Amino acid sequence: MLTIIKEIGGGASAIIAIVTCITLLIEPLRNKILGISVQKEALKCLLRNEIIHIYYKNLDKKELRQFEYESVMYLCKAYKALKGNSFVDKIYSEIKDEWKIITWYKILIWFRFEVIYFGCKRYYGRIKWLYKNWRW
Repeated sequence: MLTIIKEIGGGASAIIAIVTCITLLIEPLRNKILGISVQKEALKCLLRNEIIHIYYKNLDKKELRQFEYESVMYLCKAYKALKGNSFVDKIYSEIKDEWKIITWYKILIWFRFEVIYFGCKRYYGRIKWLYKNWRW
């Protein structure tokens, strides 16, 4: 009985070893045939381009709105998950440590002041002004 269990265990471990070897051999071939590595490089390039675009768009004021900061944060996480280089880390650390982040709370307080002080008639005009002059 013990020898039968031993033989079944040996056979199962051999099957697992064969499947592992096949998986290790098939994955690089699958990536090469389907072009997955090329797609990953293209995606890294797009992510890096978007991060750099947001960075240089706001470089003169050194401030970001909250949703732009969250975008940069998620873009950097995705870029690092694709094994991107440290160039983006430098940009992200500069934004995180040195730049001013404008939160929605400050914008909403400004709107509330405008509505209370100027009344509802000017509210629509202020929204149009904000939409036109604020860099969305």
